[in-house]
Amino acid sequence: MLFNKIITELANALILHWNARDMRRLASCLASNVVVKSPYIKKLFPANEESILQGKEAVMEYWRVLNRDYFFEMKYIDLKRRKDSLYCLVDIGSDEIQLHVVFRMNEYGKFSYMEMEYK
Repeated sequence: MLFNKIITELANALILHWNARDMRRLASCLASNVVVKSPYIKKLFPANEESILQGKEAVMEYWRVLNRDYFFEMKYIDLKRRKDSLYCLVDIGSDEIQLHVVFRMNEYGKFSYMEMEYK
């Protein structure tokens, strides 16, 4: 299906830019009003009790710090679609933990919502 191919390519592009540490291209994948939830947000920014960031600039600042201080290479494993959300499974180089990402995209193919779980 063409939709699945396009979504897989966009998810792989995000992973490619992360692995290349290309913050400019990584930012180009995000909607300006993107919302990101991750347990690591609170670890890096203790004042953020909810572990939620809103807006491209806030997310990019978080990803810059994460990429600088806790870089891990990612490898795409699988992608599934359920209703309006997509579920991506990513290998982060750990024998014990995988990254599970729920995401949504806007009509322009930009990531508008991402929720990460490490399990």
